[in-house]
Amino acid sequence: MNVYQTRKKYGLVWEEDNSREHFEFDNNQILPILEEVKSKRLNSKVKKQPNYLIEGDNFYVLSTLRFTHSGKIDFIYIDPPYNTGNKDFKYNDVFVEKDDVFRHSKWLSFMSKRLRIAKELLNDAGIIFVSIGEDEQANLKLLMDSIFGETNFIETFIWESIFRPSNLGKSVRRNSEYVLCYVKSKSDNFSLAQKSQEAQGEASLTQNNNKPRTLKFPGNYVQVKLGDGTYKKGKYGDIEMLDDLIVKDGFATKEFRINGKLKWKQEYLDSEVEKNVTLMIKTQSFIPYYRKDYQETVLRPTKIIPREVVGDVLSANAELKRIFGESVFDYPKPTSLIKYLISICDLPDNAVILDYFAGSGTTADAVLQLNHEDNGNRSFILVTNNENGICEEVTYPRVKKVIEGYSNNAAEKIDGLDGSLNYFRTRFLRKTLNSDEMKIRIMDNCVDLLCFKEAVFDELPITSDDFKVFSSGDKLLGIYNSLDYSGLKALKEVIDKQSHSWKKVYVFTFDNGGLNPNDFLEWNGIDLEPIPQKILEMIGDLSA
Repeated sequence: MNVYQTRKKYGLVWEEDNSREHFEFDNNQILPILEEVKSKRLNSKVKKQPNYLIEGDNFYVLSTLRFTHSGKIDFIYIDPPYNTGNKDFKYNDVFVEKDDVFRHSKWLSFMSKRLRIAKELLNDAGIIFVSIGEDEQANLKLLMDSIFGETNFIETFIWESIFRPSNLGKSVRRNSEYVLCYVKSKSDNFSLAQKSQEAQGEASLTQNNNKPRTLKFPGNYVQVKLGDGTYKKGKYGDIEMLDDLIVKDGFATKEFRINGKLKWKQEYLDSEVEKNVTLMIKTQSFIPYYRKDYQETVLRPTKIIPREVVGDVLSANAELKRIFGESVFDYPKPTSLIKYLISICDLPDNAVILDYFAGSGTTADAVLQLNHEDNGNRSFILVTNNENGICEEVTYPRVKKVIEGYSNNAAEKIDGLDGSLNYFRTRFLRKTLNSDEMKIRIMDNCVDLLCFKEAVFDELPITSDDFKVFSSGDKLLGIYNSLDYSGLKALKEVIDKQSHSWKKVYVFTFDNGGLNPNDFLEWNGIDLEPIPQKILEMIGDLSA
């Protein structure tokens, strides 16, 4: 076989040998593990899926997620470094300068390792959005084609991120960024879609019988002839508003419902030139207007994402200033952008959303807002390092404020949106040449990791050196972390006394083949899983 036959003929090629990250030299030395900082735990008033903030290098965290969340993630959004050469991208703790000959190779190596693990974490219908600028957009497209496959590419969206671009550009005035979108495995009927105007409003056109009924109106597409502000739910003459109506710049900012007798004016239907809904609230009447010839049942998102819909960098900065009273983070994304991207995907109500370049915590804010607006049960996993105190001083305080409420920079009290949060940090176990000794080290340090994997955190008050038991809702988790199996009988007695419908027990074993079934003949209705061999296999290999 000649050299031409073995050489890659098409695709992205970069200097990988000259672009190694520090962990590639640590592969045989350390194993990352997660531990919870319980003092930072936030409990929800209403039991929903738990949310997580993980402090640490995102490659190491993603490696742990291979064990805890492989195939479980529904939606990923990341806003990685744009690699402009203006001190926005660190590689091996050093900023990559614009004149670095390996600048693009370092960035591609950095992104490739993380995107490959991210793909493992997505379920088959999972979808990923990646924000990027001009410097690496073309390279990122080729890289993601190679990882996710060209057939799973959905779109490169263009976000109008700047209202008034600078005049300093040498050729053009750039006012946009990109958002690349891929699905892990595209089905034949896959599509992105916004909420249908007609599907939610058609009944209002056909049921002209003046009988009371409830109508739902989508946010962002509803023009309201009222002054900006919040109009509380309640009675407005014959009309009952079932949700608070928030109006900004003449548009409703979120979905709302009304109930009552609706009065129609055909002349408005005939002459309406906008496809959006127009609403007018008066003391004794509520008049919705629809364009008569608007027939679309599914509204596809456009390639260009206008700033009027999702905001821009200025509105993102304003959000942080409202929360902190000052600018605390460079180049944040607006929550409305993340909410928009989530809303155009057909996600389950309990979707798990991952952001492993969490920055200021915009994704968490967006998820909490959406859950508050539609009573959803989405959850988030945020990952960020703590460089310059970003995780402890910005990300965590922002999520905490949004959950619990705060006073903004105008001294106005903002109600909390409720939600839970478990805060984790990465730490490392030094690997040993003796495999049994390494397994004991993992056993002694894996309790928080297993609680994270199963989303069960409330420890039952049981005194035992051999095991721990945790509970959450209808879930019961046991962890037997002793070399001596004589305590298994006591653990089973504790488990049997509990009425939970879901019961799982992790049991330590040196045997790579798993547990001996003869040791667990009467453990009916309990899911048994051996540790720590699978932890070692899935987290221990840092050569992704």
